[in-house]
Amino acid sequence: MRDATTNTCFTPAVICNAPQVRDATTNTCVTPAPTTPTCTNGQVLNSTKTACDTIINIPVDNEFAYIGISTPKSHSSNGETCSSWQVIPAGNYTRGVPVKLSICSYVDGGSGYTVVENNGSNADVCSTVFFNDGKQSSGCYTGMPAGKVSRASCYSCGTKNGGAKSIQLTKYTVK
Repeated sequence: MRDATTNTCFTPAVICNAPQVRDATTNTCVTPAPTTPTCTNGQVLNSTKTACDTIINIPVDNEFAYIGISTPKSHSSNGETCSSWQVIPAGNYTRGVPVKLSICSYVDGGSGYTVVENNGSNADVCSTVFFNDGKQSSGCYTGMPAGKVSRASCYSCGTKNGGAKSIQLTKYTVK
């Protein structure tokens, strides 16, 4: 190609579509090698190897522990502030626990909600929310279907109402 102003020949730069980038040496589009994040102490690489999750072990009745996770899209959709956990077996509990838990405060802080996601079998699923003021509240989903994501209103989860610090699984019994 010839530059009309300088009357010199040049090779135009290639325009690449994401995720590809232009290799300046060959003037071609290349797909960059995936980068694996470096996790810090107290973190583990997630299953897709795209992010680090913080490990938070909170034993309950020597059965369950938790790993902090990025809030699933099914738990928050409007910019709410959420904290989320994947339940993992601990202590003497050897079966997998396919449950994700979240506590969320709406953007205005006036209230919030809890989320329980059952990715296993139909089960009785119970949890307890622990609030920043030291109080707690428990609830159960009896016969919660596999694949169900359930929300429950939580006034005290709102940041203007004290907020919640965690939610813990207290029962998971397959039906």
